[in-house]
Amino acid sequence: MISRRRFLAVLGAASLASGAVGAKLTGRRLQGTPTVISVAPSQQTYNDPQYDRPPAEANVSNPAELTQAQDQVAKLTAENSELKSVNEALQKQLDALQSTQIDQTSQVTDLETRLASVSQERTAALGLVALYEQLESVDIAGTFKAGFNSVGEAWDDFIDDVPDASTRLEQAKSIVSDFDAQIPTFQTARNWLAIRIDLLRRENNYLQNILSNISEKAGSVLEMLGSWFDEIRSWLPSRFLETANTVIDALLGMVSGVPVTIEGTQSNVLAALDDWFADDNDNERTPIIRKRLFNPLTQETLPQAVSLLQKTRIAKQKYEANLVTQVNQTMQKREALENLIVEFRERNNLQEPQA
Repeated sequence: MISRRRFLAVLGAASLASGAVGAKLTGRRLQGTPTVISVAPSQQTYNDPQYDRPPAEANVSNPAELTQAQDQVAKLTAENSELKSVNEALQKQLDALQSTQIDQTSQVTDLETRLASVSQERTAALGLVALYEQLESVDIAGTFKAGFNSVGEAWDDFIDDVPDASTRLEQAKSIVSDFDAQIPTFQTARNWLAIRIDLLRRENNYLQNILSNISEKAGSVLEMLGSWFDEIRSWLPSRFLETANTVIDALLGMVSGVPVTIEGTQSNVLAALDDWFADDNDNERTPIIRKRLFNPLTQETLPQAVSLLQKTRIAKQKYEANLVTQVNQTMQKREALENLIVEFRERNNLQEPQA
């Protein structure tokens, strides 16, 4: 019986001549002569180590063996066809796998690109986080709180003095109003003094005229009066002379002070009073002091000062309501957001890698 391994070895060489050999063997069998089949050795070289090399030639001397060989050839041909079909199916699967591999390679390349992009974005996110941490290192909240506390204390100290300042301004306004009401009294005193000084000047001039008429030598009132008193002394008896001298000296002292009093009162008193208590040239019914001092104080300065204090109190209230309160609320929201950011970074592993 022919070895199966030998048939597998010579299958490629014998497949082409199997039809012709089969026809010869059939003819010889009908003639009743023994048949010998010789197969030339194949020129093909097999290098596969799992197959044995075929013998130089195969001799079949029995028709039964030939039939059996033909059956085996047919069976092997069928197996060969089946193997080809399987090979084609495997080739198709291989092509499909190669196509799938190409698609997967493309997907892998795309994923690698996307991964690189995500890595860059993560690096950028970490850089942004680092900048955010540097920004947070600037203690804005602490600066605001310290500033608010400092300014708030200054505001409180200032506002605490506002009621006293308002009261004093009202008192000052009342005093100015009272003084303004007494201006007519001062004007009356000024006018009286001016009249008395004018009368004293006239009387002094009158005395000077009289003395100039009765005195033999001209001079000042004091000189002429002294000369006249000398004549009187000569007329008086000696027992009255001492008393007369005393009276004459006192009169001369009083008369000598009259011109000084007149000039000093005019220049040092009346002139100063005229600058404030005289009637204004534009309005004779309004004293200068009322126009220059009291009206600006009572109508402008003091009301503006009171209004300024009131506005200051309102500004303090607005400062508390519109700035301090709102900034504190904003700081609280900011602190809550910072806590959320810290939680988000920890949850998503966005911590800056340590150097």
